Amino acid sequence: MINLQHLARDSRAAAEHRGIKLGIYEFADKFREEVEEYADGDTFACKFSHEFSNYEEELADIILVALTALNWIGCTDIEKLLLEKLKYNQHRQD
Repeated sequence: MINLQHLARDSRAAAEHRGIKLGIYEFADKFREEVEEYADGDTFACKFSHEFSNYEEELADIILVALTALNWIGCTDIEKLLLEKLKYNQHRQD
C-alpha cells in the first residue's frame, strides 16, 4: 500500500530538485497546465511506460501536483483528509 504522506514528501522533493517554484499561485498555474495537457491528450502511451496512456500520465501529474501542494501547506494526514472529504461528498445534496 502506498503511503500518501511519503508520496507527497517525495513529490515535493522532486519538484524542488527540478527547481520548480512552490507557492499558491504556482500550484494554481501548474494545475491549469496539467488539466489542459489532460484535455488535449491523446491515447498514445505515456512517456515513461507503454503500460499507461497519455491520459493516465496526465491524471497522475494532477494527483502529484495536489499531493505536493498538500505537503507544502503542511497537511499532516492526507489519507484522513481524503477519506473525510469522500464521506462528506457521499452525503452532499448539491
